[in-house]
Amino acid sequence: MLKTVSPVLSPEILYVFARMGHGDEVVISDANFPAASRGIECIEAPGITVSDLLHASLPLFPLDYRFKCPAFSMSSKEDTLELSEAAWDYKKIIQKHEGDGVGVAPLLRQDFYDRALNAFCVIRTGDRRRFANIILRKGVV
Repeated sequence: MLKTVSPVLSPEILYVFARMGHGDEVVISDANFPAASRGIECIEAPGITVSDLLHASLPLFPLDYRFKCPAFSMSSKEDTLELSEAAWDYKKIIQKHEGDGVGVAPLLRQDFYDRALNAFCVIRTGDRRRFANIILRKGVV
């Protein structure tokens, strides 16, 4: 245990965040995300939701401010870019920690999967909501 560091952040998660460089991306996914079949390094965090992990991570994890939207969500529609119910929650959490000017950009499902292939790591939570996946791009401290 560490002072001021949420117990939601396991040593494995903290290690991944510390190893990531500027511009690297991490997927924080729901319980159904197919990380293993895509060959992406995966940390399991079954006892928490994506929202829990965002609240715990954002005080420590710098977002990339070179872009208006340093976060990407999976669209809840197959052929339309639309924020899912979970993504609206994530947008509120991010804006609480980072300010109103920071957005979440929706990606079509296959585009999200394609982008995830280049992620540094996937942190798969126990979140059971549909389309409850987000990608965060790391900035500089």
